[in-house]
Amino acid sequence: MLVFSIFVLVLAILGIQDRSNNFAKLRSWISVILSSVLIFLLLALTSFTAMFSGSKVLLTTTHSPDQHYTLKFYKTDAGAMGTFGIVGELQGPLWFRKVVYSERKTDEVHLEWSNNHTVVINEHQVNLLLEKSWIPQ
Repeated sequence: MLVFSIFVLVLAILGIQDRSNNFAKLRSWISVILSSVLIFLLLALTSFTAMFSGSKVLLTTTHSPDQHYTLKFYKTDAGAMGTFGIVGELQGPLWFRKVVYSERKTDEVHLEWSNNHTVVINEHQVNLLLEKSWIPQ
């Protein structure tokens, strides 16, 4: 989106030099203003997200006994804005992920598969077939 906005800005600046009629010049100025605002907003949003997202480090990856499910566990640290903990994500098709486990104030993962769709994580049983996950309040 950012690259497209920069491309539109360049084309609009080149369009300002068009002397064919006043409508073309007005259209170019509107494009310059709107694309500049969009570039500024995208850069601000990206900076804000990068600044306040915290860190996430991969701890371990595990597969179900039938190799149907893949779980990745990350250590999270929100820094001064929050606490540390672990997050377990179920890897789905393409790039989709679902958080199935989250626990604060711990940095270790002890897991054991009970069967092909049930895993015990830090003494909490998580059934991957159910819609709900184990995430404490």
